[in-house]
Amino acid sequence: MPLFTCILWMIAHRRICARIDTALPLLTLLFFQALFLFYDCCYADVLAPYDVQAISILVAQIATPSLVPLSIIYLRRLKGIHLAHPTQLLWCVVPAALFTASFIFFTMAGHDRITVALQTYYSGGLKALNLSSEDPAYLFFISSFVIYRIVNYSAITLFIVFLIVYHHKSSLKVADLWRFFFKGGSVPVIQLQFFNLALIFALLVAKTPIIKDIINGHPWYMAIFAVALSALIFCFCYIAMFEPKKKVRLSEMNDAWRYNYGSKDKDEVVVRMLDSLLDDSEELALKHIHERYGDSPYAKLWKESEQLKRPELASLSEYVLTVNPGSWEDEKLLSAFQRLMLEYKVFLQPRLTLAEVAEMLGSNTSYVSRLVNNAYDLGFPEFINTLRIDYAEQYILDHREARQEEIAAQSGFLSASSFNNAFKKITGMTPKVWVASVDRNAK
Repeated sequence: MPLFTCILWMIAHRRICARIDTALPLLTLLFFQALFLFYDCCYADVLAPYDVQAISILVAQIATPSLVPLSIIYLRRLKGIHLAHPTQLLWCVVPAALFTASFIFFTMAGHDRITVALQTYYSGGLKALNLSSEDPAYLFFISSFVIYRIVNYSAITLFIVFLIVYHHKSSLKVADLWRFFFKGGSVPVIQLQFFNLALIFALLVAKTPIIKDIINGHPWYMAIFAVALSALIFCFCYIAMFEPKKKVRLSEMNDAWRYNYGSKDKDEVVVRMLDSLLDDSEELALKHIHERYGDSPYAKLWKESEQLKRPELASLSEYVLTVNPGSWEDEKLLSAFQRLMLEYKVFLQPRLTLAEVAEMLGSNTSYVSRLVNNAYDLGFPEFINTLRIDYAEQYILDHREARQEEIAAQSGFLSASSFNNAFKKITGMTPKVWVASVDRNAK
């Protein structure tokens, strides 16, 4: 099961993730992982033909020691480091040398002789072979089992040291995972992959010769081990698809397959996708979006309010709520609506809906929707977001040390990303750029 999981994800990543920065190290890691799992399957299956097991042993000589340096290279690439460290390149020589030595001894001893010797080795160990220390078959077993294990235990030790150092330098916290799974917070992709790789290696290391017979001796134990390892490989490969995002939320897990939605939830998924894309966009892309879609109603409203300078008004909220109501005929309802927004500030409720506002006003949704459209030339969501952004601006100025999550929550947004996207749409700049422009104008 883990082997087929690995192979299927290799095909999937090759088809749909070929352009991401980690594509090459990821596919290389998955390829060598598949080779190792092939060896593990043959070694675990006592009924596997001995000639196939002999081939799998040769494969393991180059596959298993390569997993550690390839994992380190992948994590460094996730961090944005494209050059491999000299020690990683040096370590790659080790599996090549180990494979070469085993292959030479295998060829010198002969395929048939190694196959027969395997039966004796598995039943009685190295002493049962009763071969001289100069015999190629004996040297094959020394290099393929004894030296092979020494190299692998050294690699595991190296990887543990790397994980500890990497965890310390990158300030990775288990609390971030708690927020990711249970609080809706975002977490760097590299942190998820760090813990995924650590768990995969922990599971593989746990299957040492000491407990290998216990796992292989009972089909249920073997099945549990296979399912657990397959699940970890699946999670690792799935999250690798989000590498360009840098940070990801649990709610975005369904967005990996971009068009996985039906007619009922299309709008919700598309909005979430657009929010996500805006979060990841660079300045050039945002400038292009602004040039193409900058004439939207809320963008026009913002420009108009900036042109007026509105010295007599304390905020954009007051400007919005004191504009000429135009052709709207129900002055009483309009006045009640303005009071609801300006005095009671119901727009700060994170999950405020048009139906709730209509109920507060003793009206219906279609009537209130027409009121907003006719009086302010805005849709209800744009109108609410305009008031929230204005409130957020004042909150930022009053709380300079506040984090985006706090500002978003205080301004009525469900998440920092939705706040950031709304801020960009309405002001044409990010919150940080806006603060810098305010400070510059103040001087």
